[in-house]
Formats: sequence, structure tokens, C-alpha cells
Amino acid sequence: MLKKLKRYGFITYVSKTFRYVCLYVDAKNHHKLMNHLSQKSFIVKVKQSKIEELDLDFENQKNLMESLRVEAKDYNQTHEMR
Repeated sequence: MLKKLKRYGFITYVSKTFRYVCLYVDAKNHHKLMNHLSQKSFIVKVKQSKIEELDLDFENQKNLMESLRVEAKDYNQTHEMR
């Protein structure tokens, strides 16, 4: 079955215990491919990733980490002088 699935995309994970596969495909034709795969007899369920819903803007976190680093450095300098 894995050989058949390799044709459709990149297999990133296989769970033999729970019998599922994580498969990455191109975003431009994923709806067509999801319909096609769901019609195969060896596939029970096809789910789409929720990555579009995630906040992947790390610039805000980067600024926050930099300000925390500066605060920690100032704190350490003031407490080392005692």
C-alpha cells in the first residue's frame, strides 16, 4: 500500500500500529487528490491539515524573546554587583 501512496505525494510518517500514513501533497491540486484518494478501497479516511489556521508569524515572538533577553541581562548585572 505504501508504494501506491508514494505516487501521490511525500510520505512523512507511517504508523503500523494505528494503521495510518501522513502524506504531503501539492497545495494547488489537493482537493482533487483528496477526492481521488478517498475513493480508493484501501483508504478509510482522508483529512486535510490545519496548518492554515496556525499563526506562523514569528516576528512578534522574536521581538518578545529579545526583550526578555535584555531584561535578564540587566537583572543579572544589577544582582551581580551586590
